[in-house]
Amino acid sequence: MRRQQTGRIGIGGLLALALVGGAGYLAYKLVPPMVNNFQFDNDVQQETRLSTYNGDSDATIKTKLLGQAQQLHLPLSKSQIAVRHDGDRVSVRVMYDVVVQIPDRKITLHFNDHASNVPITQD
Repeated sequence: MRRQQTGRIGIGGLLALALVGGAGYLAYKLVPPMVNNFQFDNDVQQETRLSTYNGDSDATIKTKLLGQAQQLHLPLSKSQIAVRHDGDRVSVRVMYDVVVQIPDRKITLHFNDHASNVPITQD
């Protein structure tokens, strides 16, 4: 005997649909800050490389990175950007948090971007 198809969805199907929908919503909320951090991390790497050769001061590096963070809408202040010159070596560390609001709670994403570079010299 064949079972009739009525087009109804069972409890298991509803549960699966709810899980997929919830995962999609979380991705919608969490992926943009992660993508922005990925871009900002690339900016930190590039700025560290460039400042090794062009001799930018700590304040100049901080100002450039803060401008890039503002373009990406990152909650960042100059005090969260640490720049260190040790001879020819330049190191930059940026630590910040992004709070993501979902309906019943807040999720805090902690980001720690770091780059250091030593110039290539010829003897």
